[in-house]
Amino acid sequence: MCILTTSFHSFNVKNNNNLSLNYTTTVEAKSDPFSKHHENGEKLKGKELYKAYAKQKCDDNGWNDAEYKSLIKLWNNESGWRVAAANPTRTARGIPQALAMHQKWSEKYLTDYKVQINWGIKYISRRYGTPTKALSFWNSQSPHWY
Repeated sequence: MCILTTSFHSFNVKNNNNLSLNYTTTVEAKSDPFSKHHENGEKLKGKELYKAYAKQKCDDNGWNDAEYKSLIKLWNNESGWRVAAANPTRTARGIPQALAMHQKWSEKYLTDYKVQINWGIKYISRRYGTPTKALSFWNSQSPHWY
């Protein structure tokens, strides 16, 4: 959902014959597409915001709603969509549970949901092609991993 803000500016200008002309201008600006809002107008926060961002990234990648649902299931199981998620027995961190061997830990990665989701989408795309294939692989492993 895009939110547009509109403002109107009116002003009068007098020409050499002392005639008054009225001008009105309209300015529209898009808000940050990831400052999403609920239908009731409240701003999205936390996991809802992360999932909305992931939905946009799935769309950008050409993945349909079924792929997005697979991504939701995969990351619900991996991290519960927690930015600070850390696997106690491995080096996996963040929403996509990237291993240290795949992702050099930076403060930005460890704290920024956009960086984590971008990384996770690229990883899934390169390794599996789609979230559905990644989820299928995840389901075939015991213990689960992808």
